[in-house]
Amino acid sequence: MLFYVLFAIAVGFAFGADVFDVIESEKAYAKGYIESFDWLVGLKPTAIALYLRDGMLIAFASAPALVFFLLHNVPLAYGALAGPVAAGARHIQGGIGAKKLV
Repeated sequence: MLFYVLFAIAVGFAFGADVFDVIESEKAYAKGYIESFDWLVGLKPTAIALYLRDGMLIAFASAPALVFFLLHNVPLAYGALAGPVAAGARHIQGGIGAKKLV
């Protein structure tokens, strides 16, 4: 039960940080700046394109934790929770970088 709570917190943090990043990036695009991580979305993507790309990356970062937990390797499952937390931290860095540009 504790694992599911921690998993929800880690994934919620990652998606919350993604929302911050997308909002700040949209403001920067309006001022003429371009996306630095343009893989799959182009130089001036829409918010939906950013959410879809980032959601996929967060899902890939979160999947190992669930797989390890379902395979009853609990220590690795807890360690793999660092994946979505790291993804969230990267989104916070991106959002702060975009905020400095505006």
